[in-house]
Amino acid sequence: MYDRIPVTEDKEVEIELLGAQPKPDRYDQSDRGVPIRGGLAWKVQIPAAGREKVVFSTRIVFPGKSELEGGNRRE
Repeated sequence: MYDRIPVTEDKEVEIELLGAQPKPDRYDQSDRGVPIRGGLAWKVQIPAAGREKVVFSTRIVFPGKSELEGGNRRE
């Protein structure tokens, strides 16, 4: 399974992978010729008719003067 954490060029924004179960490997997709940043890869064994859960969480910290575009739901 593949996924990505958010990435930014803004030096004032901090993005951190807080945790993941199971532990992922970093994945840059260079083997496909189209490199990415923030890639994660899991190898998960799923038995026939079975289920498996992959969970990860991130934290994004940005300056108080910033605003997420479309982030104000009261307008």
